[in-house]
Amino acid sequence: MRATAFLAAFGMGAWACASVQIPAERWTAYDEAARVARDLGALDVPDAKRRLDLAADEWDAARRYARAGDERAATMLARAEADADLAVALTREALANQQAAVAAARLRAAGPGGKEQVVP
Repeated sequence: MRATAFLAAFGMGAWACASVQIPAERWTAYDEAARVARDLGALDVPDAKRRLDLAADEWDAARRYARAGDERAATMLARAEADADLAVALTREALANQQAAVAAARLRAAGPGGKEQVVP
């Protein structure tokens, strides 16, 4: 009797795992974050590019897990989205640093008199 109950419980657990469903919005959230990162220029920022590559690998793993019914799919997809979001943040930081460097160069070029001598 115990063996039958165990097998029934195991069978139900295996069936539940085989039906991992992730809402389409979760997949779309990753796609959107990765697209924004690429549009901002993440491929030209080494740290951001590494994160974007990692996110793509995690997305592939999430897809494989989901197809196999593995409950790790949701966690891996969350990691992919987080890494894509981090790529966006790193790219924005690099752009801000670049703009700050340009502003600092203009200030140095203006010299002590305050008039800019370099035409942009």
